Amino acid sequence: MPRPVIDEDLCVGCFTCTVECESKVFDEEPEVGPRPTVGNPDKCNGCERCVNICPVSAITIVDLQDKLQEIFHAYINRAYSYKLGSTDSFAESLEGRFGRKLTTQELVYACLLSYFELPLDDVNFYRCWNLVRDSYREKLPEIFEIFETASHEFKRNRKRTDLKALLRGFLPPEAEKSQQLVKPRKGV
Repeated sequence: MPRPVIDEDLCVGCFTCTVECESKVFDEEPEVGPRPTVGNPDKCNGCERCVNICPVSAITIVDLQDKLQEIFHAYINRAYSYKLGSTDSFAESLEGRFGRKLTTQELVYACLLSYFELPLDDVNFYRCWNLVRDSYREKLPEIFEIFETASHEFKRNRKRTDLKALLRGFLPPEAEKSQQLVKPRKGV
């Protein structure tokens, strides 16, 4: 069942969600604090109107957030496996995209670049990163530093780092379509 969650660190107390929610999921409780609360979570129909209307992206729908976390975990775990020297068909497609064999570190960057090319809001990344950050401090130290810096900038200044551009800067230029590596098919 969908359930909205307000990130108190991001919420600025504008109460737009309380006005826009037709299901009356949110309560205004000034005695509790200057921010809205989820007073009637069972009334949520999962329309995501509150998610889309929130000016600071402080609201998520839990069912949706679980799926977004799964996606992030898949990409960051795959990046870690590349650092350990593993390869798979996705690694081969990344090498085809760049027209050459990539180093293990380049595979890590290319894999995570693919994640940031998905049509997801950066706020989803920051939430997912906060859940797994300690696990990757030693596993992917270069990535940890990049993501931590971006996360701190977002928390402190609401500044969004262009992680796509940043990761692209660590990679060779992409091959033109006609120059991309094509792996011969077996049995041909």
